[in-house]
Amino acid sequence: MPTELWAVHIEGPDDIIACADRAEADQRTKEINDAWETLSRRPDANPELDGRFHAVVIPWEWSALEHTEEVARGDDRWT
Repeated sequence: MPTELWAVHIEGPDDIIACADRAEADQRTKEINDAWETLSRRPDANPELDGRFHAVVIPWEWSALEHTEEVARGDDRWT
């Protein structure tokens, strides 16, 4: 049975971030969703104008090679 590969899907901007394992995907998802909660509580937050995003863990849908390349490249857009 092949090892499952994991990613984070940020709904809203529709970004996908490859993660080394499920634990990393869970942690990044939590960090992204916590950041949204913090931003949405700011006094200057405007729910009508501010972008909404929500992260979820998903299985990687593409090849194992693409996953390896994406993890090695890194992705700091959401850190």
